[in-house]
Formats: sequence, structure tokens, C-alpha cells
Amino acid sequence: LDDLSIRFRTRLRNGVLFALRKSPQDQQPSLILSLEDGRLKLAYDRMKNDKAIYLGDQNIFNNNKWHTVNVKRYGPNVRLEIVTDGQKDRLFVIDDLGEEFQNIQYRLIDIGGIRDINQNENPNFIGWLQNIKLNGEDLLSYYRNDKTPTWAKSIQGTADPGEFSLLLHHAITFSTPCRFTLPHTYSASNN
Repeated sequence: LDDLSIRFRTRLRNGVLFALRKSPQDQQPSLILSLEDGRLKLAYDRMKNDKAIYLGDQNIFNNNKWHTVNVKRYGPNVRLEIVTDGQKDRLFVIDDLGEEFQNIQYRLIDIGGIRDINQNENPNFIGWLQNIKLNGEDLLSYYRNDKTPTWAKSIQGTADPGEFSLLLHHAITFSTPCRFTLPHTYSASNN
């Protein structure tokens, strides 16, 4: 993951927006972006110690307004940013991932929930999603058009895609034939 963007709207306080997993049996995703008590949470597996960063106060992002989340990785740092439609200010936090976070490995990309994992700990997102872009690729357009990206083996999901957004009640999963490794990258600029 070097660049992730998701636009969402919901009234519910908790739900998984996006996750990367190493296998279908993986109980600990490599990365998970979710709402927890109405604030944004990005958690990542750092081998021996997981780490989470939060953005916003409780009950701030479950206000049924559209929000755009951007997650960008620059070398050892990750920037988590959110913009609410109609507001000029951006909330953001930058965190040092640490040297033990050299690679992100994944085989499954989960949108709106995590299949086959405890739903109490990681509840499905219920709300609207738009413009889900991973490293510049629009994942919802693949799902909506019943096409599989070249890097994916399959797409599984029961969500009903609308013309411009997706009212989501069930997770969508992209699976790959082999595990992807996104290496520790560096950027010449810190934009």
C-alpha cells in the first residue's frame, strides 16, 4: 500500500472500510482501516507489536456526511488524512512505521468488512462507499463492471453496486493467486 483513497458516508460508529490480509485464515490483517466509535482508525501489523493511529474525536465521522480518507506511505512514514465535504480543513496525522515495517504482505483485499473473521471485533461497514482507489486503481469500477484486475484471481461479494456509489451491507473481497509484497518505499517529495 502506497496510496489508498476512500470516500464514505455512514451513521454507524463502527465498521471496517478496508483491509489487507495475507490469507483467508489470517485473523490479524496486515493493515485495517476502520471506524471505531465514530473516529478513523488505521491499524497495522508490525510483526511483534501491532500499532494503531486514530484521527478525529468520537462520533465525528458517523454524521451521514461524505468524507474522503487518504492513506499515503512515504518511506518509513504513513500519513492518514480525512476531508469532510463542504469543509476546507483537513485533519491528518503522520506516523513513523518503524524499521520492522519493511514490507506489507497481502493476498486478500477486503472492502467494507472482513470475511470469515469475528464480526464483533471487526464489524462490517454499513453505509455508502465511492472512489475506492488503491495505488491509482479504482476497485469499485472493477466490481461494478464484473471485471477482475490483472493482479487478482477473483472478486467475491454480494453488495449491490449503484451507478456512482455503493450501499454496502456485505464485504467485497479481491483475492490474488500469490502473496503480494509491497516493499518499504521512499518518495522524493513529502506531499
